[in-house]
Amino acid sequence: MDDFVNLYQYHLAWLIYFLSGGVFSIAWWRLTSGVKNAGWRDLVRGMALVFIFTPWYVSEAQEHAAPAIVVVVMDLFLGSTDNGLSSAICLLSVTAIMLVWLLGKRLFVRNHDD
Repeated sequence: MDDFVNLYQYHLAWLIYFLSGGVFSIAWWRLTSGVKNAGWRDLVRGMALVFIFTPWYVSEAQEHAAPAIVVVVMDLFLGSTDNGLSSAICLLSVTAIMLVWLLGKRLFVRNHDD
């Protein structure tokens, strides 16, 4: 069993992260269901999904990835800006895509619930 864990620890860590992120997302979905305005509700839900599930590379070798928000925070604490800047740009890009998707949903879907 130890050999299995040592061999696949990176993949097991991501599996545990995605499972716990999914549980948190379900809890966040239920917590935000009380928000009456659909625009704000979708925005806070989308931001949580972007921050939880956007990966980025940890090192310049690009062999291991971590959640992008973790890469940004660790690079801020450790003082290096190489991966932190590119991770922040990735987060901003994914956030912009999410905002465009929400805007399109808002404009083209006729059945608003607010």
